[in-house]
Amino acid sequence: MTVEDYLNLETNQVYQNLLRQILENREQGYTIVDELKESEKYKKDSEFRANVQTAEVVLLLTEGNQHELVIERLTKFIEVLEALKYNYLLTSNLNTLANAYFLMGKYEHALEIYYRIIQIEKENNLTAVTATIYINIGLIYFQAEMYDKAIEHYELALDFLEQNKNTVPRYKETLTHIYCEILNAYAIMREFNKMPPLIEKLESLDIDRTSFDIQYAVLAALMYVDFFTNKPEEAKKKFEKIKAMVANNLPYLTNSVIPFVMMSIEMGLPQSFYLDELLSIESLVVETNPRGIAFGYRELKKYYLSEGNQEKVDELNEKYIKALEENLEANHEKQRDSLRLVSNLVEGKETAEQKNYKNRELRMIAEEAIRNKNELEIAYKRIEMIHSIGLKLNSSLNLQEVVEFIYENIRANMPLDSFVIFVAEPKHKRLRSLATYGYKSPKEEYIVEMDNPNSMIARCYNTGEMLSSEDPFFNEVIERQKQVTLGTLFNAKAALYVPIIIEEEVIGVYTVQSDRVGLFAEEDVTFLNELHPFISIALRNAIYSRDLSAEIKSHLDTQEILKSVNDQLISANEQLEYLAGIDQLTQINNRRSYEDKYQRMIFFAEESKKSLAVFMMDIDDFKLYNDRFGHIEGDEVLKKIAQIIDSAVSKRSGAAARFGGEEFIAVCIGLSQNEALELAEEMLRSVRDLKIENPASENKQISISIGIAMSLKDHSKKKFQLSHWADEKLYEAKKNGKDQAMLVVVE
Repeated sequence: MTVEDYLNLETNQVYQNLLRQILENREQGYTIVDELKESEKYKKDSEFRANVQTAEVVLLLTEGNQHELVIERLTKFIEVLEALKYNYLLTSNLNTLANAYFLMGKYEHALEIYYRIIQIEKENNLTAVTATIYINIGLIYFQAEMYDKAIEHYELALDFLEQNKNTVPRYKETLTHIYCEILNAYAIMREFNKMPPLIEKLESLDIDRTSFDIQYAVLAALMYVDFFTNKPEEAKKKFEKIKAMVANNLPYLTNSVIPFVMMSIEMGLPQSFYLDELLSIESLVVETNPRGIAFGYRELKKYYLSEGNQEKVDELNEKYIKALEENLEANHEKQRDSLRLVSNLVEGKETAEQKNYKNRELRMIAEEAIRNKNELEIAYKRIEMIHSIGLKLNSSLNLQEVVEFIYENIRANMPLDSFVIFVAEPKHKRLRSLATYGYKSPKEEYIVEMDNPNSMIARCYNTGEMLSSEDPFFNEVIERQKQVTLGTLFNAKAALYVPIIIEEEVIGVYTVQSDRVGLFAEEDVTFLNELHPFISIALRNAIYSRDLSAEIKSHLDTQEILKSVNDQLISANEQLEYLAGIDQLTQINNRRSYEDKYQRMIFFAEESKKSLAVFMMDIDDFKLYNDRFGHIEGDEVLKKIAQIIDSAVSKRSGAAARFGGEEFIAVCIGLSQNEALELAEEMLRSVRDLKIENPASENKQISISIGIAMSLKDHSKKKFQLSHWADEKLYEAKKNGKDQAMLVVVE
């Protein structure tokens, strides 16, 4: 259509026709929009202007990296549309706003807006975008790997479309889009028997005559089908067509290359089949698909490792961790919980008063979900950082390297002006500085007598506790130490003193200090506490190594010393490795350790042709308990239940772990269905026997719910889905009244 055609159209038809043209040719779309904005009609007719502006924002969204700008523009524009009562444009712009949130991974915001659109169209007898909204909601569940729920919403879209086929714009294209998404879900769920009718419908289409987004969706869906039906060469042909279509559009290219590489690897294809695509991953957009990009970086590391390119491996390792930080799996679980809450709130028929109340609830849930996500992201980054520091500390026995590495990492993660580290010399009843950083004219060495009553260093060593400038006796020490150099170290206004402890023995002290009052926050103390075991072990190893070197120089004939210290180093390294895999609160496996054991158990179960069962467990109404009794009591409950689960699962040669918050996960090999349920009942009974009161809960005492997913064969093909299926059964157990177990068996 030309500019003249648009000027002569009925105003309420302008946007839908513009949208079609934009999706077919984005560059031409920009040209037409710019020319329409110069017309007199655009300047004088507010409704015409709103139609053109609506199309312009869609164009902006298709650029792929303007999500925040889209949100900023639409926030103001939507208020105008509401005031002017242009409801058919209001729903389209709300859809664009929700899509921007969706593309940023903010699913809670997107979902809230999607349901709002459905309500607006229903109240105003509109049909323009409701089917598309159901598809978009399905895509959110698809991203969360809740495929049954995704299909449920695709089918809602299908039903709505069939009931309103004469009034829904772009009917055939929307119908095709639904078929593609259902096909994708069936392919991933491996429900191949349901796919032929959909494949037949898609292959019968002349997609060259459809819009860009439909061509892309059809080719992507058929590529998935070819992979899952063991036709990789056909899949590659479709991928090449997709690549030619998307050209330099990085977001689309990212969401094409990543699935192609992932599917190639999952199907066990030779690396040569997908090597070019694998090597291209570094040039893709992380924000578009951080989870997939992280997977790609991991595979690239393996490739460069096999090529002996350590520099490239190190570079990719940093990128890999950064991508992981942008896609927190624990947040993935929190988002699922939020989705369920939002879905439950909006389903069903309510009065106007109830709807207003639930809309407020939706906002509260979305805000809480975002807070949870931010907290989890921070926690995950810290875990990755601590783990990385621990591994690097463990890799060196050079004392100077270890001390410098400790200082650099503390300085990078918390504010400080100075840092001093001391080691104890019990024979001489003193502490001697190993290194001093941050002072303008530091001495080469500082000595602190262990019995010095006016020294914070000595006090920290003798008590074995972390001390800070917030402690009441700090100012007293400063007053007594005005003429004494060490003890407060240069009259610092804010300071932390941390004992270095190995097996209940204090072997030294380090201090971080600042000239600014009250600089150190609670998270700084937490960081030092988390880093503590790694620093202690690494320092002891390095000190032993230094002392050993000196001993060997003077006693070359004393080989037993080397063996003894070497054994201690091995033991310390084993202890460090153990710490990295243990949840610090409950003292059972953490999620990282569980993933390693899970992979090994999948391999063993397949080799021995035994079943594999995954258990997901969650403490019922635990938030109510924490609200009533506080987090300290809550932590005690977590410890007790963790030990019950770990003990019961260990008896069956399984592995259990804290999954996050009040959730636990476990895996066992070789259980029958009855044995899996018996194990679950044993854990349920043991928790009941604790008889811990929880007055605000339905059961009036602490209980757990359990979901079990059992695989009978081909476990590795289902390794990602098993925990999700177990999570679904856990959710059913919760809905059924809690304090029970539910099981699903998959072939």
